Amino acid sequence: MKITAVTKDQLIIIDGVPVGPPECSFSMPAGEWAVRFDTDTGIGEVEYLDNRQNEVIGLEDFEQRYTGLVAEHDRVKGLLAE
Repeated sequence: MKITAVTKDQLIIIDGVPVGPPECSFSMPAGEWAVRFDTDTGIGEVEYLDNRQNEVIGLEDFEQRYTGLVAEHDRVKGLLAE
């Protein structure tokens, strides 16, 4: 699964399927601009709003910090399918 989330746009894309406003709503309180993650490789990257360097993350980091993005994507997809 390939996951991209952009905070300012309130956009989550999983395997090419986008969900966004007004149904999609999420926050990333650590100042993340965007998160990309590939579950096949177990590698992703976090971009920040400030001058911090991008952070490479692994599966454990993603599961601890960003699995809510997948849940929000699934929730919105379900709403749109109704």
